[in-house]
Amino acid sequence: MLGERVTPITSRVWGHSEGFDTEILRTVPWHIIDSDQRRNIVENSPVNNNEKLDQKEVKGRLEALGYTE
Repeated sequence: MLGERVTPITSRVWGHSEGFDTEILRTVPWHIIDSDQRRNIVENSPVNNNEKLDQKEVKGRLEALGYTE
């Protein structure tokens, strides 16, 4: 809630307070694109990648992402 008024309470509500069941908290936005075209979705088999990963490269990538020191 961003300051909306809730009945029967006349004051404004901020945040997700308990006990409020309002349409604005339950409605999920849904974006619809008006188009006759759709992407062509193709199913592929899983890639079997049995090659060993270089542990030094893995560690470097994890460090770059901030997961390790």
